[in-house]
Amino acid sequence: MDVSHVSLRSGYIELVERLNRFPQGAPPSETLYQILKILFSEREAGLVAQLPIKPFTRPVSVGNPATDEG
Repeated sequence: MDVSHVSLRSGYIELVERLNRFPQGAPPSETLYQILKILFSEREAGLVAQLPIKPFTRPVSVGNPATDEG
């Protein structure tokens, strides 16, 4: 797989690694990167990769540890 166009530790790489942690997995592939580029900017992909896997509240999503219920 040629991901030379994806910079090291880009948001897309972080999101692919995150998606691949799920039981059904999403192994890295050129097709997956193309799909993610349609759905997200590189910055958005990086932010989505940081979201908690378990359900969360809005304060958790904006990083407010004082109201972190998770």
